[in-house]
Amino acid sequence: LLVGFVLTTVLGGALGSFLQRRAWNEQHRTQKRDEANKQALATFEEISRLFDKRIYRMRLLFTALANARRDKGPADALTAARSEYRTVLMEWNDNLNRVLALTEVAFGDATRSTVEALNHRYAALGRALDLVLRLDLRQDPEPIPLSSIDFPRRMKRLSDGVYDVNLRMLALLRDEGDPRPADLPAPDGRPRLALGDQDAAVRDLQASLGVDADGSFGLT
Repeated sequence: LLVGFVLTTVLGGALGSFLQRRAWNEQHRTQKRDEANKQALATFEEISRLFDKRIYRMRLLFTALANARRDKGPADALTAARSEYRTVLMEWNDNLNRVLALTEVAFGDATRSTVEALNHRYAALGRALDLVLRLDLRQDPEPIPLSSIDFPRRMKRLSDGVYDVNLRMLALLRDEGDPRPADLPAPDGRPRLALGDQDAAVRDLQASLGVDADGSFGLT
């Protein structure tokens, strides 16, 4: 009887300890999962906010450029729009590496690559706007036509890209999987180049035209 009591006590204690450790481990895993979800949500909110701010400031800058050429609006509106855009750009660039790392950890390499590709599109359009703006501010006798920026098409492409990456991250947050395919090339398989682009496609085009192949689509 004594042996049975001892065995029951020892086994019961061991089982109780095992069950308690398992409960603690499960609680710890749940806590880590909740913390990871909170960080993923915060990452999504930061990326979405920065992209939206950058799009909005780009629209304001382009509108200010157009108005300045038509002699509409206050004289300092263009300078103010440029300053606001640069502030948002600095905020994005100051956080770029951290945001990309958080995106990869929270949403995977495919989403990180999409965010990085979107950033390249933003940068290309920003370079085009800045080039036009610099010539306007110094009153260049041969300003760049605003139509050469291809602003409406490129802005729509950016907006669509932001919408898609937001949808992708929200679906992943709900554990629904990635609802969107990877970013696709132009329908004919060739990239559509525009002022401000900087990549190998620009370099290939320049080489085919027999001009200095520096990989930058700008004034030569």
